[in-house]
Amino acid sequence: MVQVYYFSIKTHIKSSAVSFLLFRFSLYNTYTVLSITPIASGSKGNCTLVRTENTSVLVDIGIPLFYVEECLQKINVAPKEIGAVLVTHEHGDHIGGVRAFAVKYGTPVYASASAASRIKIKLGQTVSRRFSQFQGNDFFVGDITVSPFPLCHDVPCTGYSFLCGGEKISMLTDAGAVDDILLKRIADSDAVLIEANHDVDMLKASKKYPAVLKRRILSSQGHLSNAVCGAAILKLALGGVARRFILAHLSMENNYPELALSAVISALSTHNLKDGRDVYLTVAEQYKVGNTVRAGV
Repeated sequence: MVQVYYFSIKTHIKSSAVSFLLFRFSLYNTYTVLSITPIASGSKGNCTLVRTENTSVLVDIGIPLFYVEECLQKINVAPKEIGAVLVTHEHGDHIGGVRAFAVKYGTPVYASASAASRIKIKLGQTVSRRFSQFQGNDFFVGDITVSPFPLCHDVPCTGYSFLCGGEKISMLTDAGAVDDILLKRIADSDAVLIEANHDVDMLKASKKYPAVLKRRILSSQGHLSNAVCGAAILKLALGGVARRFILAHLSMENNYPELALSAVISALSTHNLKDGRDVYLTVAEQYKVGNTVRAGV
């Protein structure tokens, strides 16, 4: 009996892995639809909600605690239901509100090993007790599989894919470049939140930004422009299953929603793809809770 069991595991390891995932999913007896809701998005602060019917996580909290609570209340999510806060990187517009939220609600905080030491210093000792770091491997938060991946920025930065029940949502902001390897990784996503930070001409003409900051933003370790975002969405729409896209992290100084949308729509039109017919586009805003985009709808 023992020998048969050992042989079964050894020769059917792939089936066993699938069985384990099915078993884990069966622990949650409600059909779950994976969704993403931008809470705040832009250079003044970022926060995004990803959830199923059983699990809710926040990606970054770069806005004040009271505002997070207010926004969550608007969409009927209790802060104490948040199972984890996932941090992308150390910049203040992404972690400014993490400490207050984690301390008040006892929420676990996750970040990559490459960014962990500096993030922990900025968040302080009270959050360190709730802090976990990952090396890049997938991990679970409730019924959501979290799959992190590195992004190209001027500090260690992480993008995330979220998987549940055969659905997948990916998000990447603060990325100076998007290559084919990265696009292949997220190509099977049902929905993608992607940065459309600036219009290049607006940025270059800006009188508020010094030359050194302009060079940083435009570099491969800076932020994605509307044009680069549009090119990436076009590749995803042509080669993958992704049809729902959220344009995010718009600069308040060097961009505006209509301009970002126009740039992406223009890129799609080169292959006769249309918003509302072939793809669904929406824009995440700084001071307004965004539309909830569901993976399975």
